[in-house]
Amino acid sequence: MVDNTSSCGLNKVGMHILVTNIVVQMAQNVYNEYVFPYLVKQFGITDWKLKLPPSEEEDEIAVLRKKEIEVNIAASIKNLGFEVDMDEDGNFTYKKPEPQPEQKPEGEGDKPLEKDPLAGSNLDQRDLDEQTRQFAEGGGSKPQENPPATRNKPSMSRGPDKRLQGLPEDAGNQNVDRRSERRTG
Repeated sequence: MVDNTSSCGLNKVGMHILVTNIVVQMAQNVYNEYVFPYLVKQFGITDWKLKLPPSEEEDEIAVLRKKEIEVNIAASIKNLGFEVDMDEDGNFTYKKPEPQPEQKPEGEGDKPLEKDPLAGSNLDQRDLDEQTRQFAEGGGSKPQENPPATRNKPSMSRGPDKRLQGLPEDAGNQNVDRRSERRTG
């Protein structure tokens, strides 16, 4: 097993890089905010702005993934009924619209609603009509005229073992488990 916790301080490399980046950024900030503007002003340069590049490259894929997540969240919030807009900085803003009262058509607000007795069931009015007609004609269901003599279970054939075709009888395993086969006779 490789254990780097006590050797060379390898377990703190990430923290070391972070601290180094912060120090470099602070030093660059001094040059970008104070030294370069002073030099540009002293030389009389008005159409250029000097600035050091950042010490750490911005991960473009991470920025795109973050934007994609923001767009997905905005779409979900829009599906919930909010109004979604984007401001000039590219940030989403959300606003809940005022609920509008429903307007009922004239004459329907006074009548009580009719309840369907078949609501929530898998029955249809045609099924009930058919059952009523059959009951009136024959008085219900009839027993089956010719009941089956045996169960509907496939019978297993007890023929020679087909795995050993073309081989001498001593060549194959003859231990066949026949507990699942049905006895006849």
